[in-house]
Amino acid sequence: MLPSNENEWQDIILGTLQVLFWNIFIMLFGITIPIIGIVQFLYVIPLAIHLKRKEKIGIVKGVIIGAIITILLNGGCWLWMLGYFN
Repeated sequence: MLPSNENEWQDIILGTLQVLFWNIFIMLFGITIPIIGIVQFLYVIPLAIHLKRKEKIGIVKGVIIGAIITILLNGGCWLWMLGYFN
């Protein structure tokens, strides 16, 4: 059985903020919002694998949550844009 992590919520928030930071960092370098969902796979998957190897499971959960939020927001914006301009 895995040991209990008392600070798991802090780790989850830290992981989510890491994804938010990387999203902002990528946008500052000119990669536009429509592509961020695709580019996200280039940094989320290696980051999650790296953190899992270091046994930082709480941060991995936060990274996954941040990635899901980004994909849902990106997909929702695309659906809104396609519906709005049709």
